[in-house]
Amino acid sequence: MFKKLLPLLLLFTGFQANAVIIDQTATTLDTDTGFEWLDMSYTDGITYADALAGSNTFEGGGWRNASYSEVVELASNAVGYDITTTFYHDALSFNGLSALTDFLGRTIGVGTYSLVVGNVDIGGGLDRAQFGYSTTASGFFRDNINDNIWDAASDPDTSVGTFLVRSSAVPEPSIIALFGLGLVGIGFARRRQS
Repeated sequence: MFKKLLPLLLLFTGFQANAVIIDQTATTLDTDTGFEWLDMSYTDGITYADALAGSNTFEGGGWRNASYSEVVELASNAVGYDITTTFYHDALSFNGLSALTDFLGRTIGVGTYSLVVGNVDIGGGLDRAQFGYSTTASGFFRDNINDNIWDAASDPDTSVGTFLVRSSAVPEPSIIALFGLGLVGIGFARRRQS
């Protein structure tokens, strides 16, 4: 009986996937959501309106303004837990957020801090979110900043970008390989029975 179930077990073990944040130089890929994030160097120091106007020319186009929940999910995937319910200033948050900050490109580097600050869509309005790290080995996330938001659409800010995101097909070669292995195993099991 166990031999008959072994191919199915192999098949289902392949469907457990963990989020991986991958630096692709000009973009960052979150494999959990399938979103590709544009490097902040494209939008740092230009107005929100200009960032949206250029969204079809940056790195192949197809970009849109990220929502607040998408930025939270990206940062949560980087640290490995939901940063809105439990946020610790520990090595886990430092490692995840320092890598994410370096991948996306910091908009502010002051003293011991490296930050990514960007405009986000909050459903018909505009707000800012930021995350980053300090050299004292702590990471942090902050939202609802509302610093000068009233002019973000028309006045450039040299330390603020706009979080732009697009959907990307995320290949899962290990899942496909395990699925194929499971089918082969089922085929062999049936052939043995005959």
